[in-house]
Amino acid sequence: MSLFSRVNEDAFDRLSRRVALAGVVLLVFAAGALALHFRMLPTFVLEALQVADDWQGIKDEETQQQKLDKIDRKPKNMHPVSRAKVEVWDKALSYGDYTLITARNEDKAFLVNMEGKIVRSWPAYPKELLMKENDEAQQRIFGRYASLYPNGDILITNKIRGETPYSRSMVKLDKDGKLLWHVEQIHHVVYIDKENGTIYALEHEFLKARSNLALGMPQQILTDYVMILSPEGTPLDKISILDAFLGTPFEIYLYSKVDDENKNAQATQRVAWDRFHTNSIMKLEPEVADKFPMFKPGQLLLSIRSMSLLAVLDPATKKITWAMKGPWYVQHDAVFLPNGNMTVFDNMGQVLGEKITSRAMEFSVQDSAIHWSYSGTAKHPLLSVTFGNVQRLPNGNSLINETNNGRVIEVTKEGRIVWNFILPGDRIGDLSPCSINSAIRYRKDELPFLKTDM
Repeated sequence: MSLFSRVNEDAFDRLSRRVALAGVVLLVFAAGALALHFRMLPTFVLEALQVADDWQGIKDEETQQQKLDKIDRKPKNMHPVSRAKVEVWDKALSYGDYTLITARNEDKAFLVNMEGKIVRSWPAYPKELLMKENDEAQQRIFGRYASLYPNGDILITNKIRGETPYSRSMVKLDKDGKLLWHVEQIHHVVYIDKENGTIYALEHEFLKARSNLALGMPQQILTDYVMILSPEGTPLDKISILDAFLGTPFEIYLYSKVDDENKNAQATQRVAWDRFHTNSIMKLEPEVADKFPMFKPGQLLLSIRSMSLLAVLDPATKKITWAMKGPWYVQHDAVFLPNGNMTVFDNMGQVLGEKITSRAMEFSVQDSAIHWSYSGTAKHPLLSVTFGNVQRLPNGNSLINETNNGRVIEVTKEGRIVWNFILPGDRIGDLSPCSINSAIRYRKDELPFLKTDM
């Protein structure tokens, strides 16, 4: 055999080996991709991937949080609520006497009068719990939501800035701020049963993907639970919202794309593992149940932000019985109204020209037709990417919390502002330092404990 022939044969052999190796690599890659897609990898590999997914999601949020913290930091004695202003107060047309406020840079919940003056405050995270935290966590605690009892007791959910998931605990305090009890991992809004004081709350935890949820879902998801507690804080029941969807006509929503917030440059991007992000819960009380014949008394209305979905959960069957998408987007604070409609704070569902704005809206449960809405004025359009709530007052006015702009307004049905409470500080959009996390209006006769304290 000639030298030329041997060289060609060696080159051909090398080429053949490379092609074969490339084929093996391609087959291994394809097999791995299929195994990953259909969750057929060994358990230890899946668990490692779950940790990686979780870590990456947390790092993405921490990066955004660090940027905000540069603006967020301020001396302890600079309290936005104590320096807030009431720019409008129409005494003849406004309703009520006090507003309960929680704010992003505040470690207390505040009761303010119609002049904006603080008449009472409660710690969002009492000393007994705060002492167990490190120094950094102590500097970053704030109240997320608060609700008062007539005797001055208060329920507060709290959070530590930069912490993932989105909760720390729910505390119940007496009128003097003494801790009565607390429950870990409760987040967002709570609802107190008007009949017997039972508490309906939201809890969450990371859950490994299940075989029937594997297709199209991340390795690990943050799933929500409805927690039902006695007035003394004793857990009575825990209902998985994930399980509540399974086996119902509404299961299809579990596999839909998680809504993100890229519609607004100021917004933070939602992560795929945050499948629900349920942010409000309300019981259908017997006195208004006849206005909602499609539901049963005692069923629970949920606002599920990541799906832009409203849903009703039956705590007896532990299943979703109704769900609706509408003209809202990544909404908050779904509420049953006595007239058979609902209200929500629509964070990003309205486009005016080239701008995305927020709005308070009342809509029909039957067909999602909008019966009333308020989106601000041309000069001051509503905009809050996160949080926000709407309270329909007995005189027909609406109290609207525009969280990221640090403003609470009371408006008439015609859209006239009759009370305007605003915090000082920079407005930078999502998680703004001057954000007002929640606002609830009360009459004097709803808070008799104030008579004995003043």
